[in-house]
Amino acid sequence: MLRLLRKKDKSHEDRLFIRRQSRDIVRLGVMTGIVALPGGAFLLAAVETGLRRFNRTLMPSAFTPEQMGEQGGITLIAVRHGESEANVGGFINDDPTRPIALTDTGREQARQAGIALQTVAFDVAYVSEFPRAQQTARFILAGRSCTLNVDPRINERISGMDGRHVDEFNTLVLPDPVNTQPPQGESFRQQMARVGRFMDDLKQRHPHGSTVLVVSHENPIMAMRAIMGADPETAALDHLGNGEWITLELVL
Repeated sequence: MLRLLRKKDKSHEDRLFIRRQSRDIVRLGVMTGIVALPGGAFLLAAVETGLRRFNRTLMPSAFTPEQMGEQGGITLIAVRHGESEANVGGFINDDPTRPIALTDTGREQARQAGIALQTVAFDVAYVSEFPRAQQTARFILAGRSCTLNVDPRINERISGMDGRHVDEFNTLVLPDPVNTQPPQGESFRQQMARVGRFMDDLKQRHPHGSTVLVVSHENPIMAMRAIMGADPETAALDHLGNGEWITLELVL
């Protein structure tokens, strides 16, 4: 678990709480534009370039690839793993050989993500080497005939601080969240390069119109945001909850 905390939280007026009445779940996001989707879902859409579009799902719901990717290319749905033992304990786990599992809450978050995405026809799926991500992917893909590929390029950010409290990492990198490289670790920008190679390969491997599931971690998913045009510092400081996802359109 690696999560940067902003120096100063945004004021209440800068935040938008969206509650879906049918579930006791609240998602937090910064308002830039709200689009209603079938099934009572809301999509926060920020146009970043003329051809590339970043969509963040604030409230999981069932929707089709046609509703997400009219511009073509590859639709990539990047899901953060469910709550893990490391999330609860507040400690870092960037070593995939150390078995850190989902909590009961995390398993339920993964199950709910699978239900919300059940109408999305994934052509292929990728997951990191970490047990918590692989557990989440299995919940999402339950009952599907979809190939699941393990790819270390979407692993958790390497901090070099495995087992230590996440506050130590935050204190170290917060002054320069994009470029600070911890000893034996990687900077956010270096992580972007690693994840970028993975995304470039997706465009080479999979044809136009493919829908790809990626189950990874908050930091690599925020790196995907930055690669698609978001400000790197904003992306490095952003937050994606356990079991939540973003939708990206990769233009071929």
